[in-house]
Order: sequence, then C-alpha cells, then structure tokens
Amino acid sequence: MRILFLDDDSNRSRIFIRKYPQAVINVSSETTITCLINSAWDLVCLDHDLSSSDNGMKVVEWIIENPELVRVGSFIVHSRNAPFGMEMVRKLSGAGFFSQYVPFDERCWAGQEDNFRYQV
Repeated sequence: MRILFLDDDSNRSRIFIRKYPQAVINVSSETTITCLINSAWDLVCLDHDLSSSDNGMKVVEWIIENPELVRVGSFIVHSRNAPFGMEMVRKLSGAGFFSQYVPFDERCWAGQEDNFRYQV
C-alpha cells in the first residue's frame, strides 16, 4: 500500500511511520503536491496546520484545480484543527474524492492493526 503523510509534527510522523514504515512523510504542501504529481497513492493523510504560512488546504486547493493529475484512492484529513479539517474534507468530497476526517490521536493511530479504529 502506497501512503503519503503530510505533517510537520515530528512526533506524529514518528508514530505514523512506526505503524506504516512504507509511508512517505512530507512536511510541506509543496513537496506533497510534487509527490501527487509524480506518483499514484492508495492513501493520502493531510494535516492542516503546518509551519509558518504553510497549510494542508494548499494541497486541497491544488487537487481541486488539477483533478486529472490526482491518482489517489482515498484521503484522511487528520488535523486537530476541526473547522479547517472538516472544510478540507468538504472540499475534497465535493470534488468527487473519497475523504474522511480522523483527528490524529496517538492512541488509535499507533495501536495494533487489528485495534486500529480507522482501517485503511
């Protein structure tokens, strides 16, 4: 399974990569967009709040403007910023992409596969 994970929080990335060692971790919207252009992904996990003026909504807006370039099975928005996270899901869903809002919680994202509440 090809997984792309966008988050600038090193703790979240460490937890995620421990569970999904095949995942590609990105810390910026720019590198995430480059990965979307260059590859197909089974799952893309997006955070909203990134460092300084960067955010995951930039990725969502690019996806909406370039749907023909996007080869993604499904999206999970894992931001703890609920208003913006839900808006990202609304925009992705409105553009015809399968997406869901699953705030990052170390207890469920780091558990054993059979105990993982949000199966991919």
